[in-house]
Amino acid sequence: MGVVGKMTGFKEATFIEGKLVRIAKGKIEVESEDDGTGEPALLTLKLGDVDLDLDTIGEEVRVVIVDGRVARITRLSPKSREKPRQELYGVSGTPREVGSDLAG
Repeated sequence: MGVVGKMTGFKEATFIEGKLVRIAKGKIEVESEDDGTGEPALLTLKLGDVDLDLDTIGEEVRVVIVDGRVARITRLSPKSREKPRQELYGVSGTPREVGSDLAG
């Protein structure tokens, strides 16, 4: 029963990366790629108790959503945005190497 008591404070967190487009009326809009199609999608998210820097509008950000409300917005540095692309290039090279081994 003691473990159940600890679980009551658990909150679900979701992370979204994209371009912060607008801040208005307790909500923000973030343009992010749709996971299914890869097409840009405009997401409207409710703001929690968050301090926002208006200079962040138009920048790439990581948004943390806790219990359905934005809990934190962090501006991404250029290095953070490039890193996943570099990892993808490394992954895409691996199957070719394996395929060439099988062909030989």
